[in-house]
Amino acid sequence: MKSYYGSEKTDNARQILVLDASVVAKWILPGEPWEHQALKLKDKLVKGEIEVHEPMLLAYELANLLLKAVKRKRIRLEDAASALELLEKLGLKLHETSLKEAAYLLKKAKTLNLTAYDVAYIQLAEKLKAILVSADQELCLKASNTVITKHLKFLN
Repeated sequence: MKSYYGSEKTDNARQILVLDASVVAKWILPGEPWEHQALKLKDKLVKGEIEVHEPMLLAYELANLLLKAVKRKRIRLEDAASALELLEKLGLKLHETSLKEAAYLLKKAKTLNLTAYDVAYIQLAEKLKAILVSADQELCLKASNTVITKHLKFLN
């Protein structure tokens, strides 16, 4: 099982991470578990200490998650929309998925018994040889044989 305990970066290279939507959402919605760890990652991104890559799917997942939060009155619609616009300025590197890559997602999702959405993050981490960070324990466990994973709660 692959796991991540120390820094994988070299002196000249920034650490490359793929954060799933469960991590990025904590940058927007206050009071979430492991919010402090997620905000530390955001600070590192802003300072240029890490590189964060995301499947384009992140935009849809965050919009949907924020829509649910608006309906539950956790956040105002205007604030949710502004938060998404501000994320654009953080330097997240978004990656599209081809239909050929979607075939891989389908097969890997079946093998790992995960959603294709979850596997999109795994696939990108695998492609970039990046560390996958998630607040989803099941995703971390099931992805750990494919990529280096780190659960958000274990970040300093």
